[in-house]
Amino acid sequence: MIKATLDAVEAGLQNSAAEAEARVSEQNVEKTALDGQQSAAEAVVSTKKDAVVEMKKALVEANEARQLQKNALDEAIVAQKHGDADLEAAAGKKERLENAQKETYTPLKEGSIEGKGDINKAIKTLVSTCKEFGFDASLLATVAGMLPKAPAERGDFDNMALVQLEGELSKSIASFSETLANGESGKAERASAVESAQKVFESVDDQFKTCQGNLVEAQAAAKEAEKELASAVAAVKAFAPTMKKLESARDTEKENLTAFTEGPLAAFRELEARTTPTPPPNEESGDVVPPEALAE
Repeated sequence: MIKATLDAVEAGLQNSAAEAEARVSEQNVEKTALDGQQSAAEAVVSTKKDAVVEMKKALVEANEARQLQKNALDEAIVAQKHGDADLEAAAGKKERLENAQKETYTPLKEGSIEGKGDINKAIKTLVSTCKEFGFDASLLATVAGMLPKAPAERGDFDNMALVQLEGELSKSIASFSETLANGESGKAERASAVESAQKVFESVDDQFKTCQGNLVEAQAAAKEAEKELASAVAAVKAFAPTMKKLESARDTEKENLTAFTEGPLAAFRELEARTTPTPPPNEESGDVVPPEALAE
């Protein structure tokens, strides 16, 4: 009766220990999965951070290329302005002389300006303009003195002075025209250089902006990956108390089983071995009959 009871207790403890071990094993599977998720999340974070580093590097390189091209564009624009400035000045001077010839000299020569005051004003304007361009002072003085005369009152000397002034005007205008013509190819080259530099700058600027966008996206992806990692770490951390509790329960069950088998059960078996009667010897053979044989 006692043996059966002890055997039942032992079986119950063994079963409890086995069930506790099974629960730990089951939870180990989940823990392994959680650990795997954390490792995978860590790998993703590492990859995303590497991508951010690469995007930053690409942005720095793109910015350097952009700045270099911006400098090249600025230099081309400066060269264009400086080169075209001489041509623009020549064009302005040519226009002033042409206007002086057409709007001031010709009306004075033809006597179409009426009124002494207007005539003197026109002469003053003509002489002032011609002085700016280095015309001979004695010629200008002669012209200024004879232009108030009506065309019919002018003598041969007067007309010779006018012819000489016309020649100077035409010569100066032709000189500026030649300057403009000779500078046209250079002007076109400078304009082409600016246009080309502008196109290249726009291209590298677009690349720079693309790199900026790529970096923003990479940083956002890295941030999201870090959130996923934080969740995975939290899940592993939250699981630890449960696992510890199950392992503690398993250890307790094993200790209970060990304490029982090495304590009460071991004592009973020792006592049982001591109190089991020795079977009588076989009278005919003189041999001792084993207890198992008697049981049969």
